[in-house]
Amino acid sequence: MIGEPVVDLRPLDRALARADALPLAELAEDLTAAWQPDLGDDAANEWLTRPAILRRIAGLLADSIPADVDRVIVTGGGCQVLGAAVSLTTGLPFAAIESAEGPVFGTIHGGETVSVVSAVTPLAGDLDTRFARERLVVSGRQVVVDVSSDPRPDVRALFRVDSAGVIVPRKDADHD
Repeated sequence: MIGEPVVDLRPLDRALARADALPLAELAEDLTAAWQPDLGDDAANEWLTRPAILRRIAGLLADSIPADVDRVIVTGGGCQVLGAAVSLTTGLPFAAIESAEGPVFGTIHGGETVSVVSAVTPLAGDLDTRFARERLVVSGRQVVVDVSSDPRPDVRALFRVDSAGVIVPRKDADHD
């Protein structure tokens, strides 16, 4: 309306952006405190057993699962725990596969559209061969903590390990 004061919302936008970043930074600190890199694929075992951390991780992963997905496939160490948490958050069924040729916990149906999730980087190419053999359509790939030196461009990482071995939110990690 004419004569109404103009309100500058930019400070509010900046404050909201900082508020959104704060929980990610706190979660990164929690992950770092529980991180066990010497365990390799099982490095996430400690935080996968902590409900407060697992709940927040599942929520972040669930927010990025495409709407066309029929099932979540969780791979690597801790896949059954992470799969159950994401499934409970999304309402989607899950299947857990620890390795490219390992057994499946849950059920996979050919022709399904799936989202692939992993706690720690190992979203290996061998799994792509298995997914093709199973006739699965992959719609989205996510990893909680990317520890690879050469990240895959088709994988969305929530966090990365910086050069000092600290887990940081992905957007911050790109500035190492």
